[in-house]
Amino acid sequence: MDRIKPSRYFIDEPFLESLDEWMWEMDLNGIHTYSNAAVEKILGFKVEEVVGFSTTKLWPRIDSHNNEEKLKEYLQQGKGWKNYSAYFIHKDGSVKILLSSAIPVYDQNNKLKVYRGIDRDITERVMNETALRFQKEHIKLINQVLRHDLTNDLAVINSSVRLFLNTDDKTFLDETRKTVKKSLKLIHSMSEVEEFIMNNKDFKVFSAGNVLKNVIKDKQHVVFNIKGESRFMADELVYSVFDNIINNAVNHGKATEITINIENDNAKCIISILDNGKGIPDEIKGNLFEAGYKFGEQGNTGIGLHIVKQAMENYKGSVKVLDNKPQGAIFKLIFHRMG
Repeated sequence: MDRIKPSRYFIDEPFLESLDEWMWEMDLNGIHTYSNAAVEKILGFKVEEVVGFSTTKLWPRIDSHNNEEKLKEYLQQGKGWKNYSAYFIHKDGSVKILLSSAIPVYDQNNKLKVYRGIDRDITERVMNETALRFQKEHIKLINQVLRHDLTNDLAVINSSVRLFLNTDDKTFLDETRKTVKKSLKLIHSMSEVEEFIMNNKDFKVFSAGNVLKNVIKDKQHVVFNIKGESRFMADELVYSVFDNIINNAVNHGKATEITINIENDNAKCIISILDNGKGIPDEIKGNLFEAGYKFGEQGNTGIGLHIVKQAMENYKGSVKVLDNKPQGAIFKLIFHRMG
C-alpha cells in the first residue's frame, strides 16, 4: 500500500469523530497512539482505555495467535493491509468481527513510524452469511438423508410385498405397514427441520443453564447435575445440539447419570457433558460426526451428531469427544462467550 509522509496527517478530527468506523493509529510496538470515539460503539472501550495500550488487549485468546502472526508479518515487511477480517473482544466479553485496513506511515527519512487504519464492524454481516451457508448445507444434508433412508425403506417394502404374494403370510403386510409409518415419520421430521432452518436465521444470546434445563426437563429417568453458568452466541438449533448429545448418551451409551460443567475462559464458554454410560470406542471416534454414520444397536439416520458438528462450526466453536473416568464419554463444546 502507498507510503504516507508525516506531513499528510489525518484530516480534521471533528470529521473523524463523526464516523461510525473505528479510526486508529498504532506505533511499531502495537501501542495505539490515536483512536476516534467509534471504538466505544464497536468494542465498548472508551478512547482512554485504548490509547496508550497494546492492540493485543483487544484480541480474544481464541484468535490472538493468528492476529499476532499477521501483525508480525506486516511489520517485518513494512506494508499495510486491506480488508483483513479479524476477531476482537468487546468489553463485555463478547466477540466482534472487524474488517480492518491500514497503511504504513513513513517519515522524511523513509523510516516506518506508525500505522493508520480503519476498522468496520462486520459481525452481523458475517453471521448472516454464515447462517445462509449453514441453511444450504443442512437442506442438502436433509435431502441426502431422505434419499438414503427412503430408498432403504422402499426396498424393505418391496421385499415384504413380494414375500406376502409368494406365501400369503400377513406378517409381511405388518412389516410393510411399519416401514411405511417409519418413512412418513422421517419425512415429517425432516420437513420440520427444514422449516426451522429457513425460519430461524439470526443468532442471539443464550443462557447455557436455561437451554440445558429446557432440554433435560422431559428426561426424568436420568439424573442430571448442572454446574456453573455462562451466556453464549448461537441460534435456536443449539437446543438440538444438546438434545442430540444427551440422547446419544442415554440411548446408545445407556447412561443413567449425566454431569454438565459450564465454565468461562475469557472469551470462551466451555460446556462439558460427562456421562456414566458405556463410552465410545476409540475406533469410531473419528467417524462419529460424519453424516449418515451409524453405530450401536439403536443406530438411526446418523444425522444427529453431524448436525452437532455443523452447528458448532457455524457458531465458530468446536466439539470433541473424550473418555470419561472410570467409564462413559465426555462431549466438550466451546462457544463464543457473551458478557
